[in-house]
Amino acid sequence: MLTITCFGAVNEIGGNKILLEDSGSSIMLDFGKSFSAEGSFFDEFLKPRTNSCLRDLLRLNLLPSICGIYRHDLLRHSGVWEAMSENGIPTSARRLYEAEVESYDEYAAKHGPRVDGILLSHGHTDHCQHLCYVDRRIPVYCSSATYAILRAAE
Repeated sequence: MLTITCFGAVNEIGGNKILLEDSGSSIMLDFGKSFSAEGSFFDEFLKPRTNSCLRDLLRLNLLPSICGIYRHDLLRHSGVWEAMSENGIPTSARRLYEAEVESYDEYAAKHGPRVDGILLSHGHTDHCQHLCYVDRRIPVYCSSATYAILRAAE
């Protein structure tokens, strides 16, 4: 039976992230930015921290906490644990530097890939802006026009 889970774009314009699951297969439809939600926290002059952007967006519920889709390097702040333990900082502070979401690597090692791919409807920001946080091993499917828009924006 097909299961549809909306992680964005419900009662708002933008932020499209829709997970379709059926018989052990899953595909994400779009992975866009929610302008209204991010506007509640950030503006033209106040942005997420550069080295913690993905973790900040997850902590603020601006990105869904879906295990097995995000890049490992953006979920963990490398080198922090050694420095913290050397300086006597308690391990309870880890939550400031680590997301509580399993990366693609961690999830796939235990269960296999979480999603079979991401299908982009078109190249507007509210449909594809947050692809940069998704692990590159998850295939992205789109039209040639959408691909051209993404390449130009890159």
